[in-house]
Amino acid sequence: MMTNLNLVAAGAGISVVPASMQGTHAHAIAYRSLAASAALDAPLTLVLRADTNPGPTATFAALLRKLAARWREQPHP
Repeated sequence: MMTNLNLVAAGAGISVVPASMQGTHAHAIAYRSLAASAALDAPLTLVLRADTNPGPTATFAALLRKLAARWREQPHP
């Protein structure tokens, strides 16, 4: 996300970031809120080493897989 903001501050484009990032490079970036009705759909990616998945990491990855499977089964507008 910081790379996005650095590029925007340098004049190389625009980016969508969470409100928590507002204020970063405030001297160079104009932040604008999206309309409350705006719906964004962005992929999330989990990356982990296949050969080292101890305890909590394995549990977290398994939980995310279950949630992703459930989400894929639900109808989306």
